Amino acid sequence: GHIMSNYIYDITKPNPVLPAPSPFQGFRTMAGLITFGCNIPLFTFSFDPADIAPIDFPGTSLPSEHIFTPWWLNYYDRDDILAYPLRDIGPQYAAKVAADEIREIAIDAGNIFTAWNPGSHNGYWRDEDFYKPAARFLKRLL
Repeated sequence: GHIMSNYIYDITKPNPVLPAPSPFQGFRTMAGLITFGCNIPLFTFSFDPADIAPIDFPGTSLPSEHIFTPWWLNYYDRDDILAYPLRDIGPQYAAKVAADEIREIAIDAGNIFTAWNPGSHNGYWRDEDFYKPAARFLKRLL
């Protein structure tokens, strides 16, 4: 999640260092994003929260019928030491969550042995609290 967020942020900003040769490669046709177990907040501790900016909706080349709110879903487990809610990063993230551009979803990822500890980080893919709503989101986007 952190690497993709940085890449999308860099390639969609005005006058990027390496401009994308097509709307697809520049994420201008991207309708949605799903992050889970996302560690973006871990890389922001040394910055002033007021200066931390989330990516804006990149899908500027999409027809209006393919633009949805929220466009970004972030799943996290409170027991996952690598996953955090994005709204707590700073005021710009909190504003996107408040506007329902980013939706935060807390789940208990994992099984009886991992859902209550850091092992939950490996449990998202097999947890129906994640994969069923993620599949519905993808179906809606398609």
